[in-house]
Amino acid sequence: GHSMGGPVSIEAARRLKGRVIGIIGIDTFNTIGAPAPSKAQIDAIVKPFEADFIGYTRKLVVEHLFVPGRNTGLANKIAYDMSLSQPRVGIPALRALFEYDFNEPLKDLSVPIVAIDSDLGEPVNEARIRKVLPKFHATVITGTGHFLMMEDPGRINPALETEIQAILSPEG
Repeated sequence: GHSMGGPVSIEAARRLKGRVIGIIGIDTFNTIGAPAPSKAQIDAIVKPFEADFIGYTRKLVVEHLFVPGRNTGLANKIAYDMSLSQPRVGIPALRALFEYDFNEPLKDLSVPIVAIDSDLGEPVNEARIRKVLPKFHATVITGTGHFLMMEDPGRINPALETEIQAILSPEG
């Protein structure tokens, strides 16, 4: 699961219990074990989207989800596509992402959970996450932004294959 797909992958694994052998998150799971944001903090994050969904979505994507000055064509394309989502769907989805508490759902899972992350923004706090998921680890693809699988498939695909093989191995 990429980004908002991280919580989706956790919930799918819970519902498909016994049929999922592992979860690989792509630039997600960074909030596992972190204090939950307050309602006021979430409201402050969501407010600009409520005021100007198209404009703020485009600004956020271009200015914060890509390495500045790199992949500008891809950044603009993704920003454009994302900004055309229906605000009545996008805003509640964004709010749900920030309200999602990994702690209880993760108690239902015993499969390996790993991440492949970009190095854009705050580094993944593996020590904090391991307090909740003792076997968690993250592979970081340097020099990429949030859409690393689109920005650098030549590096993410081998990392993804490595994680899949580790999950499939008898020790996985």
